[in-house]
Amino acid sequence: MLDRLPDDDPEPVELMAPGALAAVRGAMAVLPVPSVRPWRWRSSASLTHQEVAATLHAPLGTTKTRIRSGLLKLRVH
Repeated sequence: MLDRLPDDDPEPVELMAPGALAAVRGAMAVLPVPSVRPWRWRSSASLTHQEVAATLHAPLGTTKTRIRSGLLKLRVH
């Protein structure tokens, strides 16, 4: 029954200041392609590492490495 209720809560990205959102988008643009999708799914969809790996049909270790690599590159930017 709860699944049918509308979710009116703003998404985390909607709560960010416009300048911060632009900065995150710019940083995402420098991520290597293999890191983008796993990192987004892990952070925004709240999927576990195992769920991301299964969705990508990739080994768990590879998926974890790509997520971690993406996070470290985002921190630099």
